[in-house]
Amino acid sequence: MATRKALQLKPLFQLHNIMLSGGSLLLLLLMAEEVLPIIYEHGLFFAMCSSNAWTPVGTYLRNTAMDSEFFTEIRSLLYHQLLL
Repeated sequence: MATRKALQLKPLFQLHNIMLSGGSLLLLLLMAEEVLPIIYEHGLFFAMCSSNAWTPVGTYLRNTAMDSEFFTEIRSLLYHQLLL
């Protein structure tokens, strides 16, 4: 084992970060597509405070964004465990 080279995982984690960043950008654009018309038609206060501003698609996108954040935290924990 002492003669073996250490396993390089950095490119794998960089690829994973790029995929997560791309997914976050996609979610941001989809959420903006959903929210901007509501802001334009009803105003910012309605879009932020009214329960009627939440559409089924908006709810789905918010839940997907939260799942993405959860997987990011899991990845960070695994990455730091592998470095220790």
